[in-house]
Amino acid sequence: MSSFQKSSILVLCLVFAISQFIYGQYITWEQTNGPYGGPSQSLAITPSGDMYIYNGNRLYKSTDGGKNWLKTSLTGSGIGGFVACNSVGDIFVGESYYIHKSTNGGTDWTDMRIASTNINRLSIDSRDYIFATTLNKFYYSSDGGNTWNSNLGTISTSWINNFSIASPELYVMTTMDGVFKSTDGGINWSDVTPDTSQDHYYGIASTSNGKLFVGAYNKIYSSVDSGSTWSVSYNSGFYDYFNYISISPGGDIWACMPSRMFKSTDGGTSWALIKTLPIQNYFSNFMQIDSSENIYSSGVFGLDVFKNNASILETYNNGLIGTDIKGITENSSGTLFASGQYEIYSSGNSGAAWEETGAKSVFHAFSPSGC
Repeated sequence: MSSFQKSSILVLCLVFAISQFIYGQYITWEQTNGPYGGPSQSLAITPSGDMYIYNGNRLYKSTDGGKNWLKTSLTGSGIGGFVACNSVGDIFVGESYYIHKSTNGGTDWTDMRIASTNINRLSIDSRDYIFATTLNKFYYSSDGGNTWNSNLGTISTSWINNFSIASPELYVMTTMDGVFKSTDGGINWSDVTPDTSQDHYYGIASTSNGKLFVGAYNKIYSSVDSGSTWSVSYNSGFYDYFNYISISPGGDIWACMPSRMFKSTDGGTSWALIKTLPIQNYFSNFMQIDSSENIYSSGVFGLDVFKNNASILETYNNGLIGTDIKGITENSSGTLFASGQYEIYSSGNSGAAWEETGAKSVFHAFSPSGC
């Protein structure tokens, strides 16, 4: 290549860069009104019934049982996003290295950095003590989040998956390496893994009298003596992990694989497959049961609500803007099409409103050439 050609290419690149910079100064961005939906990271319900959900990198609030959502003033980093509330309705959000606290319904927030690695679980017990876990550390606050104790023992594990407070005297964790319990507030931990042949443990539920349930690959294990001994409560025969286990106010035990729901009405002695779900309604991030026995979980299109023994499924997403959009294009008529994770959406009014087209997406972005 001649020196003239090299100089010409350099000049063209410089002109292009300058034009992009100048043009970029006049570009403004405005969020469209949707598409609504997207999987959420966590859910909290206050004693008064208000609901808070972390969706995308925003915290939303609902005062009508999840049917409609409004953004709070909290914008997170998008790393994590775990919500919990105490007995007086204060809201706590753990994301990235921070705990955010609001005492006025999400209007104002106090930010506290407590960790050097990302927070991956947040819980509050009956005393309003707050507990947070990271990759392999355990933190707690006994004064509403004003101060945190981080001088707790390091757990010998590669990753903490879930955390349960059975009582102020018993905390249990499921991890990539097994199951651990603490009887002294998290200072010391003992390995109480039911079956060392299992590679990962995920779902966990506990009762105040020391009965524990943990989920692993294909199986649910139970213990009646705080993890000293274990038995197989259920061997499902399905080749998947039990991600979440939860005990309803009425005492029924619900357990979920990514696309299946199981239930035990006799304390884990027997189990029944209650519902098989399409992939877009998988239990990805949480399962929570309210006082009316409604089951809440994270679906691709928003908050999934299972009612009447899971025979009715409703998805609420009005106001939730967390859909993972892979690509967008416009046809010759001016209609916008957005490709989500499982669905293709359309808008005929420049994004003021979106609707599902019924066409299914397969994770691909649209071609720049349009439709």
